[in-house]
Parts: sequence; C-alpha cells; structure tokens
Amino acid sequence: MIELKYFPSNFFKVQMTEQPLAFRRLLLLSNNLPMKAGWADKSGDTWFAMYEHNGVLTFRAGEWTCPINADAVCSLVDGPAGAAVFSVSTPGQPLFEHRYMFAKWKKLAQPGYAQDGRLADDFFAWVADIWNAKGPV
Repeated sequence: MIELKYFPSNFFKVQMTEQPLAFRRLLLLSNNLPMKAGWADKSGDTWFAMYEHNGVLTFRAGEWTCPINADAVCSLVDGPAGAAVFSVSTPGQPLFEHRYMFAKWKKLAQPGYAQDGRLADDFFAWVADIWNAKGPV
C-alpha cells in the first residue's frame, strides 16, 4: 500500500494498493505522511497519481504507469471554456491523453492570477510543470 496526499487538500490522503489496483480517499488525521509521499487526484472516474516508485518518479493514470524520464515528454494544451488536454508522448508516438475541464478556469482571466496559482489548483498543470522540469516531487 502506498499513501499519497490528496491534491491539493491538506485534510485528505489517498491509499493506493497495486494488487489489485484500488484507490481510497481518507481523512488525514495527522500530517504523518513523508514529504516525498507523492500526490493523487481524481478526474472523471479515473485516479491519477505522481509518486516515487522504486526510486523512480512515476506518473499513474488508473492502471497505466509511466516513469518520468528523458524519453517521455508531457504537454498541457488549453482549449476554449476551460477545456484542457494533458498528454504524454515519446518522439513520434503518443502514449497517453486525458481531456478534462479545469474547474477554476475563470480565475485565469482574473488580474493577478498567475500560472503559480494554477499550479496550486490544477493537478495536471502541476504534473506537467514537474515533468518538464524533470525535478523531484
């Protein structure tokens, strides 16, 4: 079992078991999760997570996993009315795509709401930022 923080909440955690794959959101009674615990979020009916697995920073979308490495690149493309497409690919080959609505899209039009604000609100923008920086969680 892997315990992850629930993005972007300070009040919930997510327990993930790998065999069989299951996610469970629980109330975080104490902040005893390690700083490198990773994060999870649910979009539509699918759970998404980014965490360290066997020493490798890993992105998970339901059953599908991908190490964040030099071969795979991540992109986030915004569309009209808050629609966004998060994708992972290798040169010439798409690997994964997720279309979603950024719930706080109206904030983007407000003066003073910078990209940093979106990184705090949008799990996929946060993952894309870390993925493209190839930095630690």
